[in-house]
Amino acid sequence: MGSICDMHNAHRAAAVLERDPEFMAGLRAFVGATIEAVDMEVNEPIGTIRAYLTLRMPDGGEATMDGPTLREVTDCGVVGFDLQESYELDDLRGLIEGAIADPDNGLDGGDREALREELAGLADHY
Repeated sequence: MGSICDMHNAHRAAAVLERDPEFMAGLRAFVGATIEAVDMEVNEPIGTIRAYLTLRMPDGGEATMDGPTLREVTDCGVVGFDLQESYELDDLRGLIEGAIADPDNGLDGGDREALREELAGLADHY
């Protein structure tokens, strides 16, 4: 017997939740909302990057919604977040180079050097 929480049965759980008027009303409240800001939170000890969206609701109020979360899957720097699965090699190289060059992103010299080292071996992950 399958669990309603089993990831392979997510469509079944969704079908059940669609029948709950309170659950659906909570979701429908976001129809027509606009994204006004995006922020990120880094939790270094557990290796997550979480995005948060600030929304202007249709009634004029403001709400915060969780955006995507990236989790470190291996302990090997930027590619530990499987970014090579989301970006072409040249695109990721450009993003990393941009992060190294940006003086206002909070990275220190050690972070920048670690990114330079990752750049040197980036092609090995493709």
